[in-house]
Amino acid sequence: MDRKAPVINTSVVTALYFARRFDQAIEQIHKGLEIDANHFLPHFRLGQVYIQTKQYDSAIASMQKAMALSGLSTETRAGLAQAYAAAGSRVQAQALLDELKRQSLQSYVSPYLMSKICICLCDENETLVWLEKACEARDPDLIELRVEPLFDRIRSSQRLHMLLNRLSRGASS
Repeated sequence: MDRKAPVINTSVVTALYFARRFDQAIEQIHKGLEIDANHFLPHFRLGQVYIQTKQYDSAIASMQKAMALSGLSTETRAGLAQAYAAAGSRVQAQALLDELKRQSLQSYVSPYLMSKICICLCDENETLVWLEKACEARDPDLIELRVEPLFDRIRSSQRLHMLLNRLSRGASS
């Protein structure tokens, strides 16, 4: 089996996710899972799609599977926190967020990932604080900010527009 196949398939899924073509993304993920059901990335992306389609129990289950397969990666723990937050399980989401904050004192944790948890917790101010930190840190994941569906609810935010303008100019402050 080609070890690259799940990653390549997931790239297609990511494009469908950003295009908000969630049904097609789910179909594509299932094709990827037929190739390799033991790679964390398809489960992670499936969890993201399920958050957008409000299938929260499935999102949590997919993120838990991704986390187990990834060896508890930071990205998958953040994904599980997003799923819990979107499902209204604030206590579980906050516990994972706090854990990631503690980890960030010892090693790098993407501020962009933290912002995605905060937006799922419906905390616009904290989301934007973390996005500012991501900008200052030149977090490479900010490349998806303009298209990430999680941030649709704050697209009209003046602070977000200012941040996007900074990113367009390539400024860090």
